[in-house]
Amino acid sequence: MSAIFGLAHLDGEPVPAESLPAMDAALAAWGPDGGGAWREGPCALGQRLLHNTPESLFEKTPLTGRGGSLVLVAAARLDNRDELFRALGIPHAERATMPDGELILRAYERWGEESPSRLLGDWAFAAWDRERRRLFLARDPYGHTALYYHATPRFFAFSSGHAGLFALPRVPRRLNELHVAEVFFGWPGDGTATLWEDVRRLPPAHSLTASASGVTVREYWRLHDAPEVRLGSDEAYVERFLELYGEAVRCRLRSHRPVGSTLSAGLDSGSVTALAARELRARGRPLVAFTSAPRDRGTDDGTAGTPLLDEWPLAREAAEYVGVAEHVKVSGEDASPLAALERGLTIHSEPAPAALGHYWVHSMLSAARHRGLGTLLIGQMGNGTVSWTGGSLALAHLAATGEWSTVRRELVGESRAGGVPVARVAWRRLVRPVVDAAWARLRWRFGEPRTVWAEHMPLD
Repeated sequence: MSAIFGLAHLDGEPVPAESLPAMDAALAAWGPDGGGAWREGPCALGQRLLHNTPESLFEKTPLTGRGGSLVLVAAARLDNRDELFRALGIPHAERATMPDGELILRAYERWGEESPSRLLGDWAFAAWDRERRRLFLARDPYGHTALYYHATPRFFAFSSGHAGLFALPRVPRRLNELHVAEVFFGWPGDGTATLWEDVRRLPPAHSLTASASGVTVREYWRLHDAPEVRLGSDEAYVERFLELYGEAVRCRLRSHRPVGSTLSAGLDSGSVTALAARELRARGRPLVAFTSAPRDRGTDDGTAGTPLLDEWPLAREAAEYVGVAEHVKVSGEDASPLAALERGLTIHSEPAPAALGHYWVHSMLSAARHRGLGTLLIGQMGNGTVSWTGGSLALAHLAATGEWSTVRRELVGESRAGGVPVARVAWRRLVRPVVDAAWARLRWRFGEPRTVWAEHMPLD
């Protein structure tokens, strides 16, 4: 993904000439395909380009609109281009070569600060209104892009990465001790704090305006406001889900470079890989899949001989079944967990959960880069969608609502699949979750008082 950056003097003072080049140099790794910059009076905007989609080859940045009164930069991959083309009345002759940034500019010209709610995909953009001297930022609903900012009453700066902000002398590097404590305790925080006291994160599904009147952050979309879906049967839900799932995968195959996929032995990345392989095969294009295997391999069935489960055998069967063109085993034998930890800190300037296990992710990314891939599909958030079983109390809820036939089918099916007695499955999936939940409530109500954060603390 490309990177965007910029700054605005909210007091009207001109931006120094050296500010934008410093930010650009700090973010050079984000954009190996060049970039662009614009500076006028109290504002300056820039972008580092990474060409991935076919249309991105025609990207010219920054973009201007409204007769020159609007300047915009965007790091984006839009997934509802056809819908936007129709709504905006874009001629067919312009569509094939129109970059996503240009499409966002057209959307902003039409709908202004309401435009973010109409954009689907992974994106972040910034727009400067030269007449109103007003800067507008927005980030996609799911947070697949990053956008950080530093704000004072007289000065505002933003960047896709911390490095762009720290290239400016006016941005301090003061440690945010509260957020450090939150990281140690596993506390989720408010979604805006970073490791640095003077740098904030724009949350997903939020927009921001900065002007002489101040800085305002607004939530433009909420998941629970989405319309409820009601269909006539279980089969109809399955059919509609597969339609949407297939469409979501197809949208992410829009790349002028080869496409790859991570592949475990589970349903999440496995289903993504299956749908992508089928779609690419129809287009005459190959799919490369990557599977991480432990350094000390266990038995062929991957169930014994090592404390690390080896998913390669089952992933290999899945790859052959769905028609993956090339299946790559990534062992990470030459990777160092500590080196990966240091690299992650260099990239993100703050710690990440389970960072010591990221070495195998870095190994996968290196293997994909070595093969010239432009897109790598993953099964992120699959545990909350594709393979989600409803949580630990799902069967208890079904039982409480009288769905005993479904409860029985689930218990018997899991018993047969795992080769264990139904009674043991019933205890683990039905009885014990209820007992544990009841005990937790009693302990919370009558037990020894504990601070809220203690329940989240990974350290004891």
